[in-house]
Amino acid sequence: MTRERANANSTCLATRSKELSPLELNPARYEEYLSQQARINNTQELSGCVGEMINLLQEGDISVTAGLMKVSALMKKLNRIDESTASLSQELGAAQEAADSVLNKLQEYINSLEFDPERAAKINELCDSYADALRKIRPENRRRGVIFPESPGNASIF
Repeated sequence: MTRERANANSTCLATRSKELSPLELNPARYEEYLSQQARINNTQELSGCVGEMINLLQEGDISVTAGLMKVSALMKKLNRIDESTASLSQELGAAQEAADSVLNKLQEYINSLEFDPERAAKINELCDSYADALRKIRPENRRRGVIFPESPGNASIF
């Protein structure tokens, strides 16, 4: 029975060692991957927010630019009828310029966000691998900083 248990433990250890061998468990590297993952997630969130802002300002029936264009057409009609509304026309023109400026700056901002989908997938995969490996390591060994003390081939220390 002891020999069978030793063989079972050896098989389990070999399997876990194979699962973990391509991954060098290094706390500093793991923290760096987590940091990169957070930046990637933030970049995706920022891109989504800015894209939504651009859509609200620029596209659709309720967009700011569409609304300003409609108001501008009506303002021209108002100016023909009452010349004293010319100052309102100038303010409307300034509002259109401000909206265009905001749109341009948002577009520049979204273009400045660096996002590489392949790199993001790799970082997410590495973080998942680390988390999976940490789940497979016995808590008592993790606290001692040892992954597999019986496995001399796997010298990584966590």
